[in-house]
Amino acid sequence: MSVFNNSRPWSLATGRHKLHGTSVSLMPTQLSADSVVGAPKVLLHDHLDGGLRPQTIIELAQKVGYGALPATDADKLGQWFRDSADSGSLERYIETFDHTIAVMQTVEGLQRVAREAAEDLADDGVVYAEIRWAPEQHVEQGLSLEQVVDCVLSGFRQGEANAAGLGTTDAQGNFAVDLSSPGVCATWAGRSNSSQTTAASGPVDCVMLVRAEQRYGNGDGIFTKSEYTRAFSAWYNLAHAPYQFYGQGRRIRVGLEVVL
Repeated sequence: MSVFNNSRPWSLATGRHKLHGTSVSLMPTQLSADSVVGAPKVLLHDHLDGGLRPQTIIELAQKVGYGALPATDADKLGQWFRDSADSGSLERYIETFDHTIAVMQTVEGLQRVAREAAEDLADDGVVYAEIRWAPEQHVEQGLSLEQVVDCVLSGFRQGEANAAGLGTTDAQGNFAVDLSSPGVCATWAGRSNSSQTTAASGPVDCVMLVRAEQRYGNGDGIFTKSEYTRAFSAWYNLAHAPYQFYGQGRRIRVGLEVVL
């Protein structure tokens, strides 16, 4: 998908402008594709099934046995999508979604599409995005609506971590975070409101992650989803415990029917 039209230069206003009594000269300023891509951007309406990589469509189609693609070459398929989207025909435009949705019916397909969407948005300089999709359109091969949502959210998290240089896999090939990576400590330290560090291990956020993995994992420095789940569950149970003992009492209503 082409994001920028480089055939026409973009320019800001020209001439002079009065600002608080001072004459300010606004010289013509051309924006290149690189400068626009590098600028932080917000995307408020994007369709998950409308921005797949052509090569991804081809590979997923082969795995699920979908044989109705208009082309099996990535360049030709990409050109077909562009031509259809720019044709001015609503029928041709909607047809493009038939092919993308067809390959987004499995756990692997949904996770990969979501992961690559996050990576591509990061490459375009997008710092916040609201992505839309219809879960009910992705249940043709037996996935439940809940599974569809979980797959997409998992893919988003993987894509975010990969874009930040934090992603890896565990022994089973599942997504995980390598806590030994310098990028992990740097990223978490940047998000922290505290500048405290330890001489041995670095930023506080990084130390907490390492300790959590050591306590609720196997201590190999790879923080897996299952280890995170155990750590979070322990924290939740600790925080929720007082309410369980001292919270508002629960009421049970019992119905009685008397037949005379």
